[in-house]
Amino acid sequence: EGRDNIAAGISGAVSPNAFHMLMPHAFVIDSLGGDRATARSILHEVFQRPGGTGEGAHVLGLYNDVVTRIDGVWRFADRRFDIHLMDAAGCPGHVMVDYAALAAAR
Repeated sequence: EGRDNIAAGISGAVSPNAFHMLMPHAFVIDSLGGDRATARSILHEVFQRPGGTGEGAHVLGLYNDVVTRIDGVWRFADRRFDIHLMDAAGCPGHVMVDYAALAAAR
């Protein structure tokens, strides 16, 4: 709950990986009424653990969101992620760009 806790949680899950990409797709607003809306979006996540073993996963799922407008600002009131496909057999390949190192150098 809260922006700082969400950012810390995401960073803690992503930063240990050699490669981690989140690819959101197909944002759809299902209903909009006054200060409340429901929406959904598809997320494809691919990650590879460090060590060059190819350990990692592919995840494909759907976010189901409820957002509310409070004082003119839209915020998540509820968010559920449903995994539709998960392949934890690995993520082989070579990491070609080290984005974490690039970001740290800035």
